Amino acid sequence: GYEVYAATDTVRGEALLQERQPDLLILDIMMATMHEGLDFASKIKKKEGPYGLPILIVSGRPASEKGYQRSVEEDLDWIAADIFMEKPVDPEDLLRNVETLLSRRSA
Repeated sequence: GYEVYAATDTVRGEALLQERQPDLLILDIMMATMHEGLDFASKIKKKEGPYGLPILIVSGRPASEKGYQRSVEEDLDWIAADIFMEKPVDPEDLLRNVETLLSRRSA
């Protein structure tokens, strides 16, 4: 029951934000560059208007980084996301998180 818009890069993503003014943004961390999604999320969280919306990041962690010592919860202080989900993502969990973020926005 959701209307979904997709962009393959942050230039088109930002244009869609202005054109469509969505209620929620779902991002991957790795887009054209390793950190493009993180940089985009940070930029969006700092703006107002159609920006400042809830962000859900869905991303996989490369096997070489699996030994990383910090938890996602510890990293949320610099990851500009309201929720982080690691791939593979259960579709029901994704929908539950979308509903949670949308309900917070309307509250």
